[in-house]
Amino acid sequence: MDNGYLRLLAACAPWCPVNSVCVNATACRCLPGFQSQSEFITSSSETCDDINECIPPSQVSCGENSNCVNTEGSYHCQCVPGYQQDVNKTCADVDECNGQHRCPNSTSCKNIPGSYICTCPQGWEPTPGSQNQQENVTCQDVDECNGQHRCPNSTSCKNSLGSYICTCPQGWEPDPNSQNQQENVKCQDVDECSGQHKCPNSTSCENTLGSYICTCPRGWEPDPNSQNQQENVTCQEFSVEVCEQRLGFVNLTQNETQMFLSWEAVPGSSDSGPFVAGFVSTPKMGELMDKAPLVLDPDMESLLNMAQGVKLQGVGVLSEVSTAFVSSSDTQNLSSPVTFIFKHLKHLEPGHKALCVFWEREQNGSGHWGTTGCRTVNRAANVTTCQCTHLSSFAVLMLFLSAQAASRPHLYGTPDRCWLHTGGQLIWAFLGPIGVTVFMNLTLFLLTFWIVRSKLSSLNSDVSTIQNTRMLTFKATAQLVILGCTWCLGLLQVGPAAKLLAYLFTIVNTLQGVFIFLVYCLLNQQVREQYGKWFRGVQKAKAESEKYTLSSRAMSDDPRPSMSADP
Repeated sequence: MDNGYLRLLAACAPWCPVNSVCVNATACRCLPGFQSQSEFITSSSETCDDINECIPPSQVSCGENSNCVNTEGSYHCQCVPGYQQDVNKTCADVDECNGQHRCPNSTSCKNIPGSYICTCPQGWEPTPGSQNQQENVTCQDVDECNGQHRCPNSTSCKNSLGSYICTCPQGWEPDPNSQNQQENVKCQDVDECSGQHKCPNSTSCENTLGSYICTCPRGWEPDPNSQNQQENVTCQEFSVEVCEQRLGFVNLTQNETQMFLSWEAVPGSSDSGPFVAGFVSTPKMGELMDKAPLVLDPDMESLLNMAQGVKLQGVGVLSEVSTAFVSSSDTQNLSSPVTFIFKHLKHLEPGHKALCVFWEREQNGSGHWGTTGCRTVNRAANVTTCQCTHLSSFAVLMLFLSAQAASRPHLYGTPDRCWLHTGGQLIWAFLGPIGVTVFMNLTLFLLTFWIVRSKLSSLNSDVSTIQNTRMLTFKATAQLVILGCTWCLGLLQVGPAAKLLAYLFTIVNTLQGVFIFLVYCLLNQQVREQYGKWFRGVQKAKAESEKYTLSSRAMSDDPRPSMSADP
């Protein structure tokens, strides 16, 4: 061992305390980070205590978001929870929402400086009691309609999970331009009469703000028992006459339908007391009874020639359905008929007939239109007059009568004209025989033309064959056009030009006689010569008659010579 080192050890005090160093043989000094009562320790009873650099009056500064941590003999700076040291040796916030949070799935993580919170989505809020426990927080729906909504006053707030919607009151609907903007939504009236109403057929729908009402037509009124029930409202109109004595006639009018009834015609006319006659009608009842069956009585069936193949093509109610009643139990045997004048609800088209009918109830509860006891007195363009020998519910039906084919009737008739249906094969039942006939006639015509031409040439060698042929060809062609053009126009009545060809067909048919007279009379030389001779004869006879008349006048004007005796 080096002697100098040995001497140094011998010079140090062996009693220096922990965390100190020897200064000399009689004194020690605390290490950095430690302190004693004095700078030098000269007694073995003194100790070196740790200096806490993290408490005043220490001048240690760890910076923002960092804490000073004391260690034995020293210290170090440590970032507070929620922060970590970055590359610049400063404490930066840790974003726990990138994966270090423990929020439940029903919540959302929201980072805050040094920590995080578990928040509920918009429209939700933490359940009371769990909002301070981040890891166990649960969310519940917020009812914005309790005061947090921003719906306009014209709308109503309706809560939904996590949100709310601004709805329009019943009978209103959102404006299409604003229905996706809750805070600016505007309501507009719904026109229920466009198809959403439930008014009965006998009424009309009238739109109101936010609703609708079922109204009766003009001249009608709601049934008092149903006027407060829109879906069940019914309309009625009564025309009633009360009399003390059954004398004269009763004339009732309602809804443009008239009834004329003789009081004496009702059985029980000798009874005493007031008597009542009435007329009731329900609007649009005809629409409900439009497809009801019709049963004709034998006389009416014979009148319409049903037995001769006339088919009833359609039945439709042409007037209002009206019911007549009197205060008598016997209304089926009137001594004189009751007269009804019905105004048509629609135009009576050509080819249709108006028929007076009544509603006949059957034993099973159903019914049908009948004609027994009713007859049509007069028909006009928009009015039909009927007479019946009983009282019931009456109306005017519109009938369309047409000839019924014995076989395959659906192939007869088209929507615009009475002709064979071109869509089926039945049209060849007409075209086939006509085509064969035309071909045979054309063949015979050419053969006859050739024979006549040869005969004419041999009979008169002075006449040019060309002239004979030309004249014969002209007349034959004219005859072919006159007699064959009608069939051609009839066969070509198909497609868009059918109407024009139908007119030409009619015109050519009416002028056939004129064409024949023109070709075979006026264009015939012999006939023209005979017409000329006749005309000259008439002119000559007229001239001779005039000459005779003039000569007779001259003779009557010439004075006779006087007769005198000789002197």
